[in-house]
Amino acid sequence: MPSAASYGRTSNDDDLFLMTMLGIAGLGSAAAVAAFLWHQVVGWLVAHGVLLPAAAHPLFAVPGGSGAGLDGARSAIAGAVLLLLVALVVGWIRALVRMRRLLA
Repeated sequence: MPSAASYGRTSNDDDLFLMTMLGIAGLGSAAAVAAFLWHQVVGWLVAHGVLLPAAAHPLFAVPGGSGAGLDGARSAIAGAVLLLLVALVVGWIRALVRMRRLLA
């Protein structure tokens, strides 16, 4: 029986293929779980007043939220939080680059 190496393939090729397939399956599973939990998350956000229910006619509807969404004030707060997160990530990346330059 010929070995895998006789065909020009090594166990590293097989390992890489297996890891790629497992990664693809894992991403698919994660997407399915996220889609399943999305309705529960939106329901929790509406129940706690973070999102407006569809009956309140929000300005921006959340995709998959059955009409729930954000009004003007909540949109401004969400934009500010998003801007803050972007600033924190950029600052963190710049600090890492600066540290690597100092250590190099």
